[in-house]
Amino acid sequence: TGLEPHSFDAAVCCMGLMFVPEPAAALEEWRRVLVPGGKIAAATWASPQHNPWLTCLGMAAMSSGLVSGGPPTGPGGLFSLGEPAQLEQAAHAAGLGDIAVQEVPVVFNAPTAEYYYDHVSTMAGPLAVAVAQATEDQRATVKATVFDLVARFRTETGLSIPGFALVLTASG
Repeated sequence: TGLEPHSFDAAVCCMGLMFVPEPAAALEEWRRVLVPGGKIAAATWASPQHNPWLTCLGMAAMSSGLVSGGPPTGPGGLFSLGEPAQLEQAAHAAGLGDIAVQEVPVVFNAPTAEYYYDHVSTMAGPLAVAVAQATEDQRATVKATVFDLVARFRTETGLSIPGFALVLTASG
């Protein structure tokens, strides 16, 4: 809000739209500020089962009792727009046209399980807080479980953990 209508040729959002509690409203605002025919592109993470690089730490934290509940699939959660149909529905509700959602494979490469743990445990929002506030014993348990979970992704050069992003493209 506060921006003039038809002020922009394009709007791009990389891994942020899923954190908006009402994505259709955000997309509608983007459409409002686009010139007629302007383009929108937004990337989100696909659902949890398609992103072990994001979920191994969460599963380890849950199994050790460090956190509770399931993956964040509700409004504003990391995986809230994890299904292509959810992105398409939000774009339709916003009045966008030429809507397409593409699945894009991603890979998290890490030289070691230790590197993976250190990296993901500091970037994962609420999980980062839970890990930081855990006791040494709790962190050791989580780390050991993470190492077990990522072992299946070991290669000759380290870890290669798959995932998928979704990319929405549309026009205003």
